Amino acid sequence: MEQVTHLQAELGPSEEETNLLLAITLSEGRYETYIARKPMTFGRQLSPGSAVFVEVKGHSNVLPGIVRYKGVLPPIPGTWFGVELIKHPGSGTCDGTFRKKRYFTCEPDCGIFVGLDKLRPREDGDDLKSLNIARKEENIQGKLKSSVKDSILSFQKIKPEQMSFQGIDGVPKTDERVVTFIKDSPAR
Repeated sequence: MEQVTHLQAELGPSEEETNLLLAITLSEGRYETYIARKPMTFGRQLSPGSAVFVEVKGHSNVLPGIVRYKGVLPPIPGTWFGVELIKHPGSGTCDGTFRKKRYFTCEPDCGIFVGLDKLRPREDGDDLKSLNIARKEENIQGKLKSSVKDSILSFQKIKPEQMSFQGIDGVPKTDERVVTFIKDSPAR
């Protein structure tokens, strides 16, 4: 089984995985989801009726929900999930309608459309406390990654304050071209 997984990683994502990843807005989130593999398996297994936790803007905790739709939302690429929020009425953004087309039915502001990165598995006996513990562990791992990145920077021959960032006006946007220069010449 491990050989198959390794081979799949070398070949790249399947069409289904690609569509799951396209609905994730941040490229870093796409990469982390693909590399972790567990979320990809979770996303492939999700179907209408699946119990999930959903990250919703404006809420510090994830909210319980039921997947009501899995598929495309034209013209946006990727596989999206329509989720009905079951315990927090009014916390959603829709009633199952997206751009005047109905994908599922629920009460007003009790539905939300999200990418795979906003969903977590939920078993019937799950409670939010156990999920909050898992999220705290994820935050600790994130902080650890950040400190590792800082440590790696400290091993560079050039100190960060010696690096030249002339002409950089912030973080590049998706599909924006980036050219790397070495000693005032474009690197190829």
